[in-house]
Formats: sequence, C-alpha cells, structure tokens
Amino acid sequence: MSDLFLGLIGYSVLAFISMIIFAVVLLFIVLHCLGRAAMFRKAGETPWAAWVPFYSDYIMCKVTMKHGYYFLFGYIPFVGWIANIVYAVETALSFGQGYVFAALYFFFPWICDMILGFGQAEYMGTRDPEEQLERIFKK
Repeated sequence: MSDLFLGLIGYSVLAFISMIIFAVVLLFIVLHCLGRAAMFRKAGETPWAAWVPFYSDYIMCKVTMKHGYYFLFGYIPFVGWIANIVYAVETALSFGQGYVFAALYFFFPWICDMILGFGQAEYMGTRDPEEQLERIFKK
C-alpha cells in the first residue's frame, strides 16, 4: 500500500514539474510573438503575422533581407546554423543595432525581439550591410 502511495506522489510531482516547464516555454513563445509583432508594426507589416509559425519567419526574412524564402535555409541541417547567424546579424542591422546585439539575438531571440519591438530601435529597412553600419556609427 505504501509503495502505491509513494508512486502516486512521485507521479504528482513529475506532473507538477512538467506543468511548470510547459508554462515557462509558453511564456517564452508569447514574449517572442509579442516582440515580433511590435517589430512588424515598426517595419510596416501586419502584426498578426507574428503569431503564425512559419509565416512569421518568412515575413521577418522579407523585412530584414528582402527575400522571404531565405527562412528555408534555417531548416537545412548544418546550413541552418550559418543561416541563423546571418539572420541574427541582418535583423540586428535592420533595426540599427550592431554585431554584439546580433550575438545576443542569436542566443536569446525572445528577449531581443522584445527589446527591438518595444525599445527605441528604429527600423532602418533592408539596405546593404555597409550602408547600415555607416548609418549606425554616424549617430
């Protein structure tokens, strides 16, 4: 009888931990989408697109790199790492940030989307990276 009771407690604790993990992951997804919706608003796109999984990546690549289909490179094995680094750099440059912010964006996109969307970063458009750097450092 006591083994059954201890087993039920163990499963209850496991279920509680699973619900906490699920809530934290859901919170990160919501923060990511809210930040991205604000970024889309700054770029002149429709904010609801941030809530649609693959379409959001398409719009983000269209806003930052002129061609939306570039998001597909992020899903190719081994190429995806390089594509996501380029994606982070182009996103940071399109919103007037530098390479340090791009590194942060690569590792913490849900936080950086909130910073770019709700912060004072302005959308600079899809320009040549050298031209964007000149605009950043002239300020």
